[in-house]
Amino acid sequence: MSSIRKNILLLLCAVSALASGVSEAATFTLKSARAVTAEVSEDASRQSVRVSVQFIPVTSLDALGNERMNLVVSRFFAEQALSQFYGKEKGINFNRLKHSVEKATVKQKRKYVYVVPFSAISDAVVKVTADKKVINLSYSGNTDDDNLLSASEIFNRDLRLAEAYFQQEIKEKDGKEALSKNVNDALDALKKKVGNQDDLLSSEKEEFVEKIEKVRKYLLKKLRKSSDRAAGSAASGRDLSAFISNYAIHSDFEKILANDKILLEYGGCRAVRLEDGRIALIGIGTAAVTDNSARGRRKLMKIAEQRAFAALAEHKAVEVTSFASLTESTTVSAVNKNESAKDQRTLSTSSSVKAAAYFSYMETVGCWHSKDGKMFFLAKGCIIKPSN
Repeated sequence: MSSIRKNILLLLCAVSALASGVSEAATFTLKSARAVTAEVSEDASRQSVRVSVQFIPVTSLDALGNERMNLVVSRFFAEQALSQFYGKEKGINFNRLKHSVEKATVKQKRKYVYVVPFSAISDAVVKVTADKKVINLSYSGNTDDDNLLSASEIFNRDLRLAEAYFQQEIKEKDGKEALSKNVNDALDALKKKVGNQDDLLSSEKEEFVEKIEKVRKYLLKKLRKSSDRAAGSAASGRDLSAFISNYAIHSDFEKILANDKILLEYGGCRAVRLEDGRIALIGIGTAAVTDNSARGRRKLMKIAEQRAFAALAEHKAVEVTSFASLTESTTVSAVNKNESAKDQRTLSTSSSVKAAAYFSYMETVGCWHSKDGKMFFLAKGCIIKPSN
């Protein structure tokens, strides 16, 4: 074919592409030990962008684990490629967005293709998605040539990815039992492949198996803690309903109240040191329910709020305690048809918080009725950061 005819054909192809609204595909090489290449092209007529990424897939885990990891990886690289195509950080909404897996041009790679509508693309302003967090933990500072990686380096790379991925799953997903099975299946498969790897020394295998078991123990421990927190939250709800009714309480204070029935049933003041070192300061006021009209409810709230601050004011230095170190008795008597409360407390700690200094920070963090509905409670509270 003459050079003139070739040029004419090229020109006709270019004109045809312009007419159809499809831009010429741009190719990119992304920095990763997965040896990633990508192609991006715009289709103006269909208001979409075609993004394809080729990379060396995760194969060290079980089949389901590999599939999940590779999907996460492909999404991260698709966003990277799109960002390079537009010259600025871009994010993709992958909800309801299907992908296809095509035959890669390089045998050991896998090719994922996304057709992304313009409407699913957004500017990623310091965007840190769950997927991106996983990849950032696992793919920075890798070697330039994946073909030179040893079996041990490949296993290490996939283990880091699995650890980061499952951490995010534990944080975001329900169904802890199923997640526990996924963790064990993935790590068992990796452990088996390490054992069958002929080019690893016995000492290398033993060392890597220890590392796998360390990651397993860490992930399952996080899973148990996550499950305990969920169970504790549910139990708190059940405990509260056994003592009070018609309640709405801020989550930061719900556990404190669930563990302190005196506060729930009689009100008062408390400062509790939390696990992270912060202090939860809370004051609770009460009022008798006599009028259920709108005006009566407003008056009820006002009275209870005043008494919540009064409870705080009585204790200029509120002792900081834990639930176990608290002993307290409270008596309630009627004086001129108004409630009057006395509380005697004995606290084993010498730490204290000056409640009056935090009055301006106090917000309404809960309200409820007694179990029989005759008393109304209003809680004012704030969280105090530990001093440096």
